[in-house]
This record gives sequence, structure tokens and C-alpha cells, in this order.
Amino acid sequence: MSEQYDVIVIGGGVAGLSTAANITEGNVLLLEKDRIRTEEKRYLRFTFMDSVERLGISECIIRRYDTISFQASANRLDVEYNDFEFGLIDLGKLHRKLMKYILKKNEIKEKWVVVDVKNRNKMIEVKISHDDTIEKILTRYLVDASGTSFLTKKIFNLPHPDFICHCCEATFSGGYIGDPHTITFIEPSTRFKFGGSLYPYDKGDYSFGLTNNLDFFNLSLKSFEKKIMKEKNDLGLSDKIEGGDICVSNIDLVPLGSQYSLIFDGVCYVGDTVGQVTPWMIEGVRPCLDASIMCANAINAALKQQEKSLLERYKKGWDSTYGVVYNKVNLAEKWNRTNEEWNNSLKRMMKLSKMSKKLFLRYLKYDQMSEDAIERLMELKTSLDK
Repeated sequence: MSEQYDVIVIGGGVAGLSTAANITEGNVLLLEKDRIRTEEKRYLRFTFMDSVERLGISECIIRRYDTISFQASANRLDVEYNDFEFGLIDLGKLHRKLMKYILKKNEIKEKWVVVDVKNRNKMIEVKISHDDTIEKILTRYLVDASGTSFLTKKIFNLPHPDFICHCCEATFSGGYIGDPHTITFIEPSTRFKFGGSLYPYDKGDYSFGLTNNLDFFNLSLKSFEKKIMKEKNDLGLSDKIEGGDICVSNIDLVPLGSQYSLIFDGVCYVGDTVGQVTPWMIEGVRPCLDASIMCANAINAALKQQEKSLLERYKKGWDSTYGVVYNKVNLAEKWNRTNEEWNNSLKRMMKLSKMSKKLFLRYLKYDQMSEDAIERLMELKTSLDK
């Protein structure tokens, strides 16, 4: 007889681990095709500290930032806060913490690959393999947090996000950092159409990245590092960073969503598999963690009340928080801003930051791509300032 679970989560990344850790009803199995990365020295792009604190993962922050800087040819905006509003997350530490939560009550299987998924009456059958062993297990609900493999989306022949850009990034060590508590965003150019970013780490370490460098994607590692070094030097960032040797480099594909279905016949989708990445900051930590909490809460309710339709609470929660921006069909076009659009955006942000830093933060989180953002935010100003 097949093993049976109330929930199976596919994927041992942040989305899968966070969802599994927050499911409190029933028994849960998390499947990861490789080893969960708990020791790797890798950092996740910044997120907003209020989200981190709300989710109880503050100890996973390795760097806190109190200033966010936007650089353009015609304008420059530096917004400083009294408190540290932004943070950089230690991925290994976050994974270890979430795994500890899961293993208190539930189960994790590493190096198990999902081969197939089928609906069997009121259950979902998941076929998995490990070395030469094949098993079939059953579950009431399934969470697909498989990332950009879009595993069950492909099995069920469902639409999935397109890759909207390439994030080319290098970590430097042994350099000079002007202000370790400032994140910098750089205006787009003909060479990197979605702009760039600079994140100081610690003790001379920092990350420098460019987005949508399509000409970088097929380069050899040596050629890539040479080009990104040249771009860094050409941008004139000597007041912020200088020197340093590349110790880690990578190119990631960024999926754009999530106008795609979050729920399909007992299966919930979380993270990159539905493109839950904020396009204006290429920040996936916060929307991913928020989505995992919404998804887990919906599954808890469905299990407790034995009512499958309660999974829809996940979609309603997501739409009420992020849907205004993510559900725009022209969202992809908004990524590719001209220098004029970038400078106009900075002017709007300058206006907002002078009116209210709370409004400015909300603008960064949810509304930056909306044309009527300032008008809608002004309506919220009274309640936000209370």
C-alpha cells in the first residue's frame, strides 16, 4: 500500500521550505531532488525588514541597510531611514532554520526526484525515484515549489511564466566599501536594459549585478567576469566601491508572473514556478515568503475543515496584496524602461520620499509600475501616518 500524506511539498528552496514550515495541520512531506543547501555561502537579495521580522527570521539577516540610493545620469536619490529598513539574507542559515521547524513534526526526503504526478479520485499520486528505487505516494494536497523547472505545470500542460531577463551578478572580496549600509540601484542603459544593483556585504565584500545582459548569457566564465569588471569600472562608482577580486559569479534567469494560476485541482504553486518576483527590484524573497504563508494558511484551513475549496483563500490573499501590479498584462513591457522613464521615476520617488517615507516604502514594495501609484498612495497617506 502506498504511503499517504496530507500535504506533499515539492522543492527544498525558500518557497518550499517556508510553505512546509508553516503548515500546522496534518502530516507533511517535503521532497528535494538534490541536497538542501544549508552550508553554501550565498546571500539572497535584499528584502524589507518588516517582512523578515513578521516571519520570525531576523537572525538570518547578515547585513542591514538604512539607505537606498538610485543613480541616474540626470538625477540621484538617496533615501535614509532612522531604522534599518532593508536586509540581506544568509541563504544557508535560512534553510537550516526552516528545516528545523519542519522536522519537529514532519518529514524531509532529499535526493528524491518527482517523476510523475496524477490525480487519483480525491487523492494525488506522486511517483518518485531515488537511485534505482521507484515509489508511489499519495497526498490530499500538493505544493509545487519546484522553481523554474515548472514541474507540475509541464506535467499538467499548464501555462507558466516566461523568463523576462538575465541577472548577471558577481561577488567581490577584498575591496573598498564607501558606505556598508547603502544599497544602490543604477539606471538602465543600452547594454543592461533593466539597470543594475550594488549590495555591500561585509569586510570589503560586495555584490555587483546587471540585468538583461543578453550578450552576457553565452559567455565563458572568464569572459563574463572580464565584462562585468569593465562595466563596474565604467559606471563610476568609486565613491561607493573600489577594487576587489571576483570570488563568485553567476547568471540567473528571472521568471515573470504571476498572472498564471496559483491553484489547480488540489495543487498550489509558490515562488518562481509562478514568477513571484517583484520586477522593479528583482526581489523574490519577500513575495515568495508572503506567498508561502498565504498558501500554508489556506491549506491549514482546508485540512482543518475538510473543505478543498478553502484553498482559494491563497489566491484571494495574493490578489489583495500583489495582484494590482502582477496581474497587469503589460507588466513585462514595464521592465524595459528608457533613461527618460527612469529619470521620471526618480522624480516621482523624490516627491514621495519628501511627503512620507512610509509612502515611499509602499511604493517600492507594491506600486512602482502603476501609473496612478502616487494618486492611490496619497489616498492612503492619512491611515499610513497614524
